Amino acid sequence: MKTDAARRIVENGGLLAKDSVLSIIDFAESAERKIKQLISDLNQSKASQEAAERERDELRAERDGAMESALAVADVWVRRAKDAEAELARRDAAAGEPEFYVRYRSDGGYEGPLHKDATEECRKQSWSPLYTTPPAASVNSPVIPEGWKIVPTELTRGMQNAWDSAPNCNGDYEDENMRNAYRALIASAPSIKGWKLVPLKAFPSQWAAGQKAFDSAGINKIDPVYHAMVEAAPAPGGDAE
Repeated sequence: MKTDAARRIVENGGLLAKDSVLSIIDFAESAERKIKQLISDLNQSKASQEAAERERDELRAERDGAMESALAVADVWVRRAKDAEAELARRDAAAGEPEFYVRYRSDGGYEGPLHKDATEECRKQSWSPLYTTPPAASVNSPVIPEGWKIVPTELTRGMQNAWDSAPNCNGDYEDENMRNAYRALIASAPSIKGWKLVPLKAFPSQWAAGQKAFDSAGINKIDPVYHAMVEAAPAPGGDAE
């Protein structure tokens, strides 16, 4: 359109024809309208972007608030659970009553645990109690000194297996072989309440008793040897003979 107007100006000797002037005015007005529309579109786009950013910030704030509320609720429930657990432990300790019972088998396994409310009285007499917290120590409870351990007075299947697999326990009667077997027995003994306290390192009196029983019973009769050594164990603080 500008080219046509310029051609008319040249043809008219440099004078603008009326229709040319009107065409230029129309073009200018059209361009102005387009510019205004572009500005309007940009403003709307900016407004939409700002609205989207505000919505994003609001959603983030809601999310953070919900997370804080959830954490606060969880913290309350954790505290309540700990308080309830502590109260249960306090009641058990005060009553001196175990919460569960379990029975240990000779093969090293166990049966249970059974809840105290689901355990017959007859089982309570033969099963081992389990407490939510250690019960109050009796005035007669022994203090276990360094180098000592509570072991069962009866040989278990696991301890028998430990004896059989101990180094050099193949019928040789040397003292070192017996020491290896004794250490294997002690190391494999589970720590169960109610068993006898014996030293981790046997006294000479125990070796003598064990050797005597060993010579009499033979390699396949470890029970008498074990019983003899347990019986010969001195009390904590006793003299090492």
